[in-house]
Amino acid sequence: MVDSENKGSSYWKLASFLLIGILIPLTAALTPWLLEQISPKNNLSFKYVEPISTDTSLALSVTILNAGSDTQKNIEVWLPFSVLSITRTEVGDDGKLNVFIPKPVIELETSIPYSSAELIDSNYLLKFESLRPNESISIKVISTGTKVFSNRYELESMRIVSQDVIATVDQPTDTQYQLYRTGSIILVVLIFLFLSWAIYYEYLMPNEQKEKYLLKQIDELTSKR
Repeated sequence: MVDSENKGSSYWKLASFLLIGILIPLTAALTPWLLEQISPKNNLSFKYVEPISTDTSLALSVTILNAGSDTQKNIEVWLPFSVLSITRTEVGDDGKLNVFIPKPVIELETSIPYSSAELIDSNYLLKFESLRPNESISIKVISTGTKVFSNRYELESMRIVSQDVIATVDQPTDTQYQLYRTGSIILVVLIFLFLSWAIYYEYLMPNEQKEKYLLKQIDELTSKR
């Protein structure tokens, strides 16, 4: 009897030693490697907020996320930015009529410094040197002074690239939004019905009816056995 207890204790000590001394450090050492194998090295995605525009102003916002395990370098963001060239006239101090084409006044705010920003054709090109893993770039642009066009469809297909990968849009589609909205409404209705039943059962149901309900539940449970 004593030998059996001693053997059992020895086996337990050996198992504890293997678990604490070998398996746990090995798991801790392998975890970063396993995570690196699961997550792709190059994974760049972006989200946007639908632009808000008036006759002479535009505001848009884009967020870019590096969800990969490698640092993304030489990032280019081609924001759709179509400027409508409208000629305007004004009378100068000399009484002559001057014709000019107003240019947009652009205010730019980014969460990390950008290396350059310029208007090229129908795009506003921003360049960033690098973006580390799990780091994001928040870009906010406000344009005033003239008409500028930009819409959600252009933002969905806009070009955002690094030297290794092309960014993909991470934005719910209209179908996904409708499914989420419908599911949320159904969940709210079910919660409301459950709370209504709980309040009725606890405070409004007559005791006789409550006893009958409990007996019925007991009978159903007994019959299943």
